[in-house]
Amino acid sequence: SYGIQVNKGFKQLFEPVIERGATYPLEVSRRFPVLPGRPVVNIRFLRNSGSNNTITGNSDIREIGSMSIDTREQSNVNENVSSYAVTFKIDANRRIEVTAGNEPM
Repeated sequence: SYGIQVNKGFKQLFEPVIERGATYPLEVSRRFPVLPGRPVVNIRFLRNSGSNNTITGNSDIREIGSMSIDTREQSNVNENVSSYAVTFKIDANRRIEVTAGNEPM
């Protein structure tokens, strides 16, 4: 499965975005929180070939890529937003395309 890193206290956990066995091509959108005073959204995209969702010390989880999105640069309107939409597209050849707002990353 494909997913993102989420932090729960001091633990880094894998949270699925695209479940194992999904049929491609596929497009999934996810909203990420924008914290007050912290307009940068950091996303780490991962592949998990196992069933354990703990990232630390888990050889079944591999990083595919990471990105930082400055929501101030991505927004057409200078306003405070509580979340930001990111879309993950995987084509039939499992090539991944990520867009934040309407901008490719």
